[in-house]
Amino acid sequence: MKKINLALLIVMSSYASTVSVTFANDNNPFLDNYEQLRDKKIAPKGLVKYSFSGNDNSVTQMDKNKKYLELARETKQYGYALVHASEVTNFNHLVNKYKDNSAEFERNVKKGIMYAQGVPNKSISKMSRNSTFKKSDLSSFMMKKTSMVLESHDGNYIKGKGWDSLTRIIKSPKLGTVIINQTEFSSGGMIVNSDAFNFKINGVPAILIVKEDDTGNAETTLTWVTDTNAYDIQFDKNVNKNGLISELIALANSLAKDERSMDR
Repeated sequence: MKKINLALLIVMSSYASTVSVTFANDNNPFLDNYEQLRDKKIAPKGLVKYSFSGNDNSVTQMDKNKKYLELARETKQYGYALVHASEVTNFNHLVNKYKDNSAEFERNVKKGIMYAQGVPNKSISKMSRNSTFKKSDLSSFMMKKTSMVLESHDGNYIKGKGWDSLTRIIKSPKLGTVIINQTEFSSGGMIVNSDAFNFKINGVPAILIVKEDDTGNAETTLTWVTDTNAYDIQFDKNVNKNGLISELIALANSLAKDERSMDR
């Protein structure tokens, strides 16, 4: 159940350790860094970053829609990209979709996955809300303790640890309704198009995209990837026009404050 909003920026999202991808004799710039299996398939491990524009291979060819590059450039140059109203997310619909998907996953999927991983029935309820990573404290960014709209664990269940993906939706006094996604990919990998980088979070290259239509409806999306985790923050305001960049950076830093950037 993929929730993290990285499809525009990361061609292959995250891989479970059992998934492999075929590259037909391509000169991919990262192939030499990873062990190739006997059947000529590889499973990307860790974080791989390179310029898609400077490398023509089967990975970059999968990246058909280059709109995100234009949005990233305009955000960097002008503070936001002026777009058609249809390109701005309806947050009420999006939040309801998250809630519906979470309820469906809890009701029909989660217990079965955990049971298949050997979790005893008596322990499933207790362990169903465990994450493979330490959850950051968001209380200082919330209106009050009841401002947690949704906390949903999904993705892959790692036996003895927990779920490797977490979505939290909070009510913030400054940012409004905020959707926060985190996925740990320590058992797999992440491939990132470095052409989209236009921002940094605690030294880590990031992608900030701000969109606004001609009626003032807006949304901000901040995405970044560390050695082992992918993060995504999304809310329905223009972060630059509303002077909220410091609040956004503080929230982002609180999520990954214990992580070390590969670029330092």
